[in-house]
Amino acid sequence: MRKLLTSLVLAVAALSATAAESPLWLRHNAISPDGTRIAFTYRGDIYIVPVGGGRAEQLTSHAGHDTDPV
Repeated sequence: MRKLLTSLVLAVAALSATAAESPLWLRHNAISPDGTRIAFTYRGDIYIVPVGGGRAEQLTSHAGHDTDPV
């Protein structure tokens, strides 16, 4: 039991260290009115991606910081 608990603690520590090194910064998401796409902000720009997954398309790209896509 102690060996299992130690392994679990080490796994959680490794995962949290990885998350701290490469944050995703995905914020302020919104679903399109027809329910087919998700808009979100990533590092100050707005992207859209299909609800089923896939490649995200960047909509904005400039020095300003865009938030809260609608």
